[in-house]
Amino acid sequence: MYKNNPLPDICGRICTHKCETACSLGNRGEPVAIRWLKRYAMDSIDGEDYQALIDQKVVKPAGASIGIVGGGPAGLSAAYYLILMGYQVTIFEAYPEAGGMMRYGIPEYRLPYEVLDKDINFIKQLGVEIKTNTKVGEDISIDQLHADYDAVLISTGFHQGRSTRTPGTEHEDVFQAIDLLAKITKGEEFKVDEKIIVIGGGNVAMDIARSLARKQMQKYGRVDLTVTSLESRDIMPADEEEILESMEEGILFYPGRGPNQVLIEDGKITGLKTVKCTRVFDENGRFFPQFDEEDVLVIEGSQVIEAIGQAPDMSYLDAYSEQLEYEGRRIKVDEYYQSSLKWLFIAGDIIKGPDVINGIATGHQAALGIDGYLQGVAKKKVSTIDEALHYARTYEEKSTAVLRTAVERLGRIAAAGQNGDSKRAVEGSKRIARILTEKEGFTERISQILTNRNSRIHLQQRLSREVRGIDFSLVEQLPELNGTPLGTDSAVLEVVRTHLRSGYSLYNDLLKLNDNKELEFTFEQLRNRHDAFVRMM
Repeated sequence: MYKNNPLPDICGRICTHKCETACSLGNRGEPVAIRWLKRYAMDSIDGEDYQALIDQKVVKPAGASIGIVGGGPAGLSAAYYLILMGYQVTIFEAYPEAGGMMRYGIPEYRLPYEVLDKDINFIKQLGVEIKTNTKVGEDISIDQLHADYDAVLISTGFHQGRSTRTPGTEHEDVFQAIDLLAKITKGEEFKVDEKIIVIGGGNVAMDIARSLARKQMQKYGRVDLTVTSLESRDIMPADEEEILESMEEGILFYPGRGPNQVLIEDGKITGLKTVKCTRVFDENGRFFPQFDEEDVLVIEGSQVIEAIGQAPDMSYLDAYSEQLEYEGRRIKVDEYYQSSLKWLFIAGDIIKGPDVINGIATGHQAALGIDGYLQGVAKKKVSTIDEALHYARTYEEKSTAVLRTAVERLGRIAAAGQNGDSKRAVEGSKRIARILTEKEGFTERISQILTNRNSRIHLQQRLSREVRGIDFSLVEQLPELNGTPLGTDSAVLEVVRTHLRSGYSLYNDLLKLNDNKELEFTFEQLRNRHDAFVRMM
């Protein structure tokens, strides 16, 4: 799980699990319950055991430092991958604790803080520094980060609420859901009335509605809270389970209605005037609500919460905001989330979202982009099988050399009878020698494919999608044994495992990128053999 997701415990609880919707098993029954399986697996591991079981190690010191603005899913994801690549990573977080919207926008009953801390603490244990209560733009400038770090990633998320701008929303008893959710997390007191109206139909609306319903129950012994949304019940964007659980908690719903006016008498809110929403989107799928002004419903309440969406606060960019290129309202980035200012990368909700999985994915991709930028990895396009196979040959040549050195090194350790278990060194040497015999054949096999006249026509076929050299950067980053101290048998074996795991990943990627039937068998066989090698070790 950690190969593609450094926040598995969190995702086991709040992932939108869209993969289950796409699961082919769902066509003839229930899809595989990926989210629940992930949660079960992670709940079975104590936080103290993470390091030993996951056993993630830094490849090698890269000699560069990265500053990350925002400690949400994108920032944490990027930090995780960058620290493993050998970079020094510092996260600047404005709030008292890291987690971003996962901590300050999702209620604890949905995502317990101990679960959140479990994933974050593991990332910190790897060496990532997190500076909390440090707001970029106030406590430190973006200009200073540019001066202090070799690259900067901003991933500050959506922490500002959007208003409906309905007449009356300027009243002091109209609140933004996102502000109240943050107050709940920080333990701050705020007003909770007997009759509350929530405007919005997404998960944030459900989160604040259920949180306030619980506070009403504690304070008044009953729930009197109404949710209204533009969307009709069948197209409400909130997760179905969230809507059903809200109903079970006594929350009322008036879907398919738009706010028209916050009603105020003698300076106090008395209710919300709504009109029927006849459509939310136009024929092209663009947001363009239409209303029947004759169909009026007044919802009683003395406190109104707006939960119709969030927006970013990018004011900390200062003068740099004028130097950046934009696509519409969003900063223009390439596929590795690099902006027009080459040292500045953008990830998370502010570029693609909003949800945790997109945050994790963009953070991962941005980490690869930062590595490519700092290491000077060529950004040339890799579009043919021939170009991709050259990376495979480079991998086989490097890993074969390492395996040969490992056999020799383990033999010396066993003969010396020190630096580890001699018996384990001998057994490890024998296993690696068997693997080496096959691996030497793989190098020759790939070389033959690259030089065979009959296969040249196939090698010029295009990959299923165009990628870049950065995607194969694992080949460049593999650890070596030449020139290093003798070390322990366990250290030598770990280097070998790293090479074999990378081989599995490489051929698995090539299998997915390849559309040529003649080469499909080769890539599948090489992938499966590396999987077997890993299990042998």
